Amino acid sequence: MTKEITKNKSGRPTKRSLINAKISKSMTKLDDEMIIELKKLFELDARPRDICYHCNITEQTLYNWKKKNPKLFEALERFRAKPVLTARQEIVKGIQNDKYFAMKYLEKKLPNEFGNIIDVNAKLDFSFNIKVIDKDGRYNINEKTKDSV
Repeated sequence: MTKEITKNKSGRPTKRSLINAKISKSMTKLDDEMIIELKKLFELDARPRDICYHCNITEQTLYNWKKKNPKLFEALERFRAKPVLTARQEIVKGIQNDKYFAMKYLEKKLPNEFGNIIDVNAKLDFSFNIKVIDKDGRYNINEKTKDSV
């Protein structure tokens, strides 16, 4: 919906109508074409900064649209799951064709059952000498101390 340019008596456009026309041209509307572009970008799981760059809008415009159209943006947010689902499908395809890859998947998915977990319990005993220097600068050497950690 563009505003018509009003003309003065001589048939020339008024300054105000030219300014208004310029402003309305620069304002980006959330129309069907823009929604299609947003959908494509959300399907790619693009960041807000990337979305704004691609659509030639500011981040504030994007957040204003989100505030005015919460249901639309909830629907768009659901498209962000598409890359994850595609990746999962590819993993399942890879499991069917590659035993090594299938084992790697199981190691990550069920580490207690298929992981390379080694339970190590150890008691360490070691001896050490303690050298203590008193106020006069003399060494006091204690007996060897045996300690458990």
